[in-house]
Amino acid sequence: MGAFKAPIFAAAVMAACPAMAQRLDPPASRSAAALKPAYDAVEAKDYARAHALAGPLAEKGDAAAAALMGYLFENGF
Repeated sequence: MGAFKAPIFAAAVMAACPAMAQRLDPPASRSAAALKPAYDAVEAKDYARAHALAGPLAEKGDAAAAALMGYLFENGF
C-alpha cells in the first residue's frame, strides 16, 4: 500500500469501526494514575516497591510501566 493510501485506509477503518478506535486509544490518565504510587516510590528511593508496583502493569502491556521498569533495570535497582 502506498504511503498516501495507508492513512486514508486507516481513517476509513476507524470510521467504520468506532469500537475498534476506542480500544486502540486508551486514556492516558488511567495509566498515569495507576503508576503514580510507583513514581512516588522511586522519588522516595524505595526501588523494590516501585518494581513491585510497576512490574504487573508492564506485564499487562502498559508502555509507561515498561519504561519505568527499564529505568529501574538500567540503573541497577
